[in-house]
Amino acid sequence: MRIRVHQPKAARLVLCSALLAITAAPAAECRTFRLRRLVVVGDSVLAGFGSGGFVGNGHPGQVDSAPAFIARRARVKLPQPLVDQPGVPPQLAIVDGNRNGRLDRGEVRRAHGGLGFRSDPGRRGRNLAVPGEDTASVFEKIAPEDIAGQLVTGDVQGRDVLKFLILGLPLRAGGVSQVSRARELRPSFLVVWLGNNDVLEMATSTNPGTLTVTPAEFGSRFHALLDALADTQAGMAVANLPDPTGIAALRPAVGDVTSCRTPA
Repeated sequence: MRIRVHQPKAARLVLCSALLAITAAPAAECRTFRLRRLVVVGDSVLAGFGSGGFVGNGHPGQVDSAPAFIARRARVKLPQPLVDQPGVPPQLAIVDGNRNGRLDRGEVRRAHGGLGFRSDPGRRGRNLAVPGEDTASVFEKIAPEDIAGQLVTGDVQGRDVLKFLILGLPLRAGGVSQVSRARELRPSFLVVWLGNNDVLEMATSTNPGTLTVTPAEFGSRFHALLDALADTQAGMAVANLPDPTGIAALRPAVGDVTSCRTPA
């Protein structure tokens, strides 16, 4: 499972896009009505995945996601597939084991064992964003038998488990994807942000050779996504590729890390 640190600039981007689209309505009552059935399609940025983990209340958690903030500001409900503590997976934390006040190697780790589960598995969420999703997998369906098969073979994929927890509950016959579920929910407004994971490996490895999708392929996939969602007749706030030079892996460590020591 890919772990990333989200930047405030990224959250502000989707907030600005959504608020600009929403404020096109002439009055506050119209804007709130427009968001009455807000549906979110995306990846970890919109899901509320943070500090390497996925949990309802964390540092940060799902309740701190950009879509949750938009819903609170608009005073509308946004049912989320909240996950109990310690999360899936648990979040990373700094554990100062030797209490020297410095960040030593191995002190950033998962502070809790075990896994959480959906707080309310019978509740159908409208924040459909799945950590790790890209412009191809957003169309791929997940079904109960997929997870059961992985458990039997012992080849359990973390992203598939997350996708099932988010989209596959409450249980239903057949598979479901973000796109199919979004269409079923009959949204009044959509917030869509995908594309980060299409370029993440290339950006973090700083190696253009690892890019597996061409610009033309990315454009074709993104157009297919928007075409599929356009059938809902809902308004949309859309974002695709952020500036990869803003991610932590490509920034100098000076100023971000106070002190770091290696074992003697």
